[in-house]
Amino acid sequence: MNKNKNKHNRTFNQIWLNGDYVRKLLLILLIVLIEITILFIPEKLAYTTKQYIYIDPGHGGFDGGAVVKDIVEKDLVLKVSYMLKDYFECSGYNVLMTRYKDISLKNTKKEDIYKRVELINKQNTLIFISIHANTFPSSNVFGSQVFYKENNKNKILAETIQEYLRLVDNNKRFAKSISDKYILDHINKTGCLVEIGFLSNEKDYNNLCNNIYLENLSKHIYLGVIDYLNKQGE
Repeated sequence: MNKNKNKHNRTFNQIWLNGDYVRKLLLILLIVLIEITILFIPEKLAYTTKQYIYIDPGHGGFDGGAVVKDIVEKDLVLKVSYMLKDYFECSGYNVLMTRYKDISLKNTKKEDIYKRVELINKQNTLIFISIHANTFPSSNVFGSQVFYKENNKNKILAETIQEYLRLVDNNKRFAKSISDKYILDHINKTGCLVEIGFLSNEKDYNNLCNNIYLENLSKHIYLGVIDYLNKQGE
């Protein structure tokens, strides 16, 4: 009996000392604390500040984005954006979106992106999140990833969201600074671009076809933003 007890204790200690287990446990506890805190947010608190969470569903209209089997990127990211919008609005935040249906904002892709930048920059935008889905020639590549323009606030926001997204799809990706995305380069507000997964990967594709998975994904993007705002005292 003592031998079994000692074996159990050793196994428990090995698990507990595993850094990945501890990190996930702490993140889960943090999620619980954030959700409890949200319950005590005064109704319409963010509306008194006249600041906005701006969500940008990528593509739209004539620009479908990536297309794999039955999934068209423009439709997928619009669905996720509405889910994300609901989470923020339930916490009292003002939310705007660059598009609310399957439309392009202008007649060309270049003009469309210019218009998105203009819309986000002209508002008192607290945070912007641009939602996209990825593809890659190799079907082995998978997982969500957050991209940002290099500055301290963008970096912290992107890394915080990425940490939460790891709880959803269990990938090992890190938030990445890039400088070749017009929408990131020219928006002068704090924000990032979230690639929610690879449609070219079978596991990601199946997940992105699942509304329960999409709700969970949206929830964790939202929790990442809330965590960031709490850290910044905003």
